[in-house]
Amino acid sequence: MTSESQTLPAPNTVLESFRGKTSSATLWSGYLHAAFLWLWLWDFVFIPTLYTLDLGFSFSLNATYLVRFNYIGAFAGALFYHAATSTSIRLFRLSIVFSVVTIVAIVRGIWLREPDGVFASHVFYTVMPVAMMSYGWSLKESLETNSFLRHRFVVVMRWGFAVGVACAMVFLLGRKLGLSSYDALGISNLQVAAPFLAFGPYGSGYLIAAMVFTWLMAKRATIVVFVAYGLVYVYLARRRFRQIVLVGLVVLPVVAFQTRAALPSEGRTVRALEYLVSGDLDAASGNRWSEAVSAMAELSNSWVSMLAGSGFGASFLPWPDLADYATYRSHYVHFTPLSYAWIGGLLMPFLVYGELFVLAFSLVVLARRRRLAPEDCGLALLIPGLIIGSAFGASLLNNAFSWVVIGAGLRAKWMASQPPI
Repeated sequence: MTSESQTLPAPNTVLESFRGKTSSATLWSGYLHAAFLWLWLWDFVFIPTLYTLDLGFSFSLNATYLVRFNYIGAFAGALFYHAATSTSIRLFRLSIVFSVVTIVAIVRGIWLREPDGVFASHVFYTVMPVAMMSYGWSLKESLETNSFLRHRFVVVMRWGFAVGVACAMVFLLGRKLGLSSYDALGISNLQVAAPFLAFGPYGSGYLIAAMVFTWLMAKRATIVVFVAYGLVYVYLARRRFRQIVLVGLVVLPVVAFQTRAALPSEGRTVRALEYLVSGDLDAASGNRWSEAVSAMAELSNSWVSMLAGSGFGASFLPWPDLADYATYRSHYVHFTPLSYAWIGGLLMPFLVYGELFVLAFSLVVLARRRRLAPEDCGLALLIPGLIIGSAFGASLLNNAFSWVVIGAGLRAKWMASQPPI
């Protein structure tokens, strides 16, 4: 029988650690995690506010450019955490894929071209996920035992949700006053916060409110993500009221398209569906289809590029037939899987997304079987949403916070597979 002096105390809150109930290492780790949550809160407040003022009131705050510094800061924070706590970076199968691609792409990039800013961006796209998944695992591990951090995490998500709703309302006011420069607002607050809040108190209310404001903001990719959220939530929910309400919200786009009902932002979503049905993929995707075709056409010029990718630093002409963009060059594709193919070859997206699909499916099944802790069930919504959203944009390519969530999902899946103590 283990003596009391040999038993390690379970970490509770950061405040309790001052009373000697946790080790100094746990105290230091808790502070670093709390600092990272503050950074996540900053990402929920600063960038969405700038986007709202940019698009809703035609300000020129350059939010699209500034958002990268949040992701770089999160990446730097994860590296600092591992260095400061002497924690080795945990490797997963996904980590190995990114690491191999990084080595090959660096060699090809240096061989074919001079390193530049694009080269550095590509390095970030493949190195960042490795560090962020490992940090996500560590953050999730601390959240399991540290009630202070769990409370802070919920507070961050609630604030993120509240700021998202406020930004949606301000954007709609700008649209109503005729001051907006664009007909849709794409911010991640509701998409990220709602799944984590959906399985707590008033969870259905959070998810339904997020769906309604998502329709109003009329960002098509986010609407598709919330349709997926609704379907998964209905599959996981046991209460009939939830199912009836959420199914009604999920089928709203279909009903609107069939009746040609006017959705917010002058039927933007309806027009996209009409373009899609008519086969005009470029109009439906905002010229992203032609961008993808251009990238794949250039990649297919060499069997080496198809196998190993174009390497770091490579760029292409996405819209050579458009006069205003005839000389414009891009180093990524808005469809994340094709960006991975551009950088690391055609096999890379299959390996990355194969792992992500397995993770998402496993979490949904585990949540359905009540094998996940209630606070982890939000991952069964969010990670499928991240996968779907990345098919419409380059969100997984550079969003460091998304890979923290994926790392947490890997931890939740691993915990659910452990035998009960």
